[in-house]
Amino acid sequence: AAKPAAEKSEKKDGRNAPEPIALHLRALVLIDRGERRSAAQLLNDLRNGAPDYIPGLLERALLHVREGEHKAATELMRVIMTRTESMPHDMNISGPETLPVTYYRATAQAFLDSSKQKAR
Repeated sequence: AAKPAAEKSEKKDGRNAPEPIALHLRALVLIDRGERRSAAQLLNDLRNGAPDYIPGLLERALLHVREGEHKAATELMRVIMTRTESMPHDMNISGPETLPVTYYRATAQAFLDSSKQKAR
């Protein structure tokens, strides 16, 4: 079956590439349906196609947590901390919900802190 235009692979000029938020929303629907493997693949594709899309990184990290993949989750939380380090803390990041940089940093830091506590 032919794929809808929104699912075609990205062309070099970016046309026909799905918006990161649209892919993220699709992944959330898959998670709600219990289709975690499909959601994980979609979030991996999103990371490859839009590596600076912070909400997608957080969503993938949280899915790793749900799957018990704490090492992978920790790596992504560290990526979030690094990518947001130089961003203004009051800057809003668009995603399924527009949230400030401080939200992503606090979430990632809380996870990393809890992981350190568990390691002790």
